[in-house]
Amino acid sequence: MAPLMPLSIRTTRGSGWQQRAGVALALLLCLACLGSARAAKPSTPPAAAAAEVATSSEVAASGEGAASGEGAASGEGTASGVVATSDESAASSEIAPPNLQIRDQLERAAALRRQSPVDWPAVLAAYQAAAELGSPEAMSHVGWMHENGKGTAVNLKEAAQWYQRVAESGREEYAIKLGWLYLDPALGPNRGQAEAWFEQAIEQHDSADARVALASVWVADAQGGNSSRLIEAHQLLEQALDQNHPLGSYFLARIHVEGIGNYPATEKSRLEYTQLAAQAGHAPMQLWLAQRYLNGNGVSPDRIAAATWAALAAAQGEAEGVALHQALQAELDAEERKEVLQATLAWALAHEQAPRVRAATPQTP
Repeated sequence: MAPLMPLSIRTTRGSGWQQRAGVALALLLCLACLGSARAAKPSTPPAAAAAEVATSSEVAASGEGAASGEGAASGEGTASGVVATSDESAASSEIAPPNLQIRDQLERAAALRRQSPVDWPAVLAAYQAAAELGSPEAMSHVGWMHENGKGTAVNLKEAAQWYQRVAESGREEYAIKLGWLYLDPALGPNRGQAEAWFEQAIEQHDSADARVALASVWVADAQGGNSSRLIEAHQLLEQALDQNHPLGSYFLARIHVEGIGNYPATEKSRLEYTQLAAQAGHAPMQLWLAQRYLNGNGVSPDRIAAATWAALAAAQGEAEGVALHQALQAELDAEERKEVLQATLAWALAHEQAPRVRAATPQTP
């Protein structure tokens, strides 16, 4: 298992699980065909590669957006800007003059961004004008432009000041964004400020995302030898799990299975959290569960269950899962492979309707 790093949550409402389940369905069908084709002539599975999940890429530095710690900042193109609301984009004779000016500046910025090439200094000027009139949306754009050097030099301190104004307007995701930004070595880092913003999101918004973010930092500390706040991290993750946050089970499983910080885990707790994390869709835990069923480790040996969880891990590209899936498919008969395919498709379809997790980082403007 790769070393744990702090991460920012990038799952988006209404799309993340749906996309994963859709991809899983397609991959499972391919894997089923692959397994059937190989069944007649088993081949030696390739050497398994170590899993790298929720560290450098799920925990990687920010592209267009939240500075954090999927390594240090949130990634995958997330950014601080948000799309103009219909209230700000619709003209009305009843709109107060300041709001009319905000609307005009936001529309001007949007029009400038549609040009090619984009005149970023002009875009920044339009957003800044709207921000000075009190628009949190414009403030978020200005912050993002300072963070990413669009129309101005990169200035994380200036970006943080704009993001703070957005957070103070009541936007939960910007409090979390500030937490990650203050962990960015390019800004300091300032550990106290980072934790304070995560805690504010928890206190003011009961934020599951902030709980997981703060807990992940303390769990990473425990991996580095400082376990002073691991008990608190565990409590935050349990609370996030109660709020149906899928990463709650992921970190709890890692704490218990890997023995992070010498947390007092039991065989029962290791199995429980592995099952929860596997059901939540985390490929490494699906692989672990497959291996448990294959070897009868804490559960009754079950080749069908092992093959099902291996197929689900393989569908997400988990290297050891692919190897185990191929090996098991070669051993199963046609009826057993059909049973595994039905079980994996049933799981993927069920998770296509799973509750969505609120984004902890803003979307690309």
